[in-house]
Amino acid sequence: MLSDDAKILGRVASLHLHSAESDGQMVNVWSMELVAGKGIAGNKRYFGRPTRRQVTLIEREQIAEHATILGLESIAPGVVRSNIETDGVEFSKLTGKYVR
Repeated sequence: MLSDDAKILGRVASLHLHSAESDGQMVNVWSMELVAGKGIAGNKRYFGRPTRRQVTLIEREQIAEHATILGLESIAPGVVRSNIETDGVEFSKLTGKYVR
């Protein structure tokens, strides 16, 4: 149940894990387990490494803007190398807030 001040802001469009190789393609997954302070379980290159960023997120709307600027029809999910791609979420409005 959502509280009165909670809003559904958007949805997860796609999920991706890094391959073990630095130049490898992202691996599409249906779900992922996020571990506080460690990152994404199963993210072979980055899980548990000391870094400020344990997970990366990007808006599909932003990816579409980049595609337009580059003269592309679209950019496929996972190509921009973010772990979580969303639709309808404005991350600029969420700075400093907890997101579930």
